[in-house]
Amino acid sequence: MTGTVRGIISIADLKRLVSNGEIDTVISAICDMQGRLVGKRVTASFFIDHLLEHGTHFCTYLLGTDMEMETPDGFPTMNWESG
Repeated sequence: MTGTVRGIISIADLKRLVSNGEIDTVISAICDMQGRLVGKRVTASFFIDHLLEHGTHFCTYLLGTDMEMETPDGFPTMNWESG
């Protein structure tokens, strides 16, 4: 390989693939403490029109949950109330 990472595309390529109907869904995700992907699934057109420029957000709760989606002791800011 000469500096190209497989699976990474440019924004221009993403827009072209969405326009051509080759991509219809985008998953915006982060890894939680167990290594699971947690996040959002949005239509590709919504991603292009809204999230690409302005970004999105995730609750801190998603980062501090155990396998049962409960927050363990020691994570006071990671709860349903404060996000």
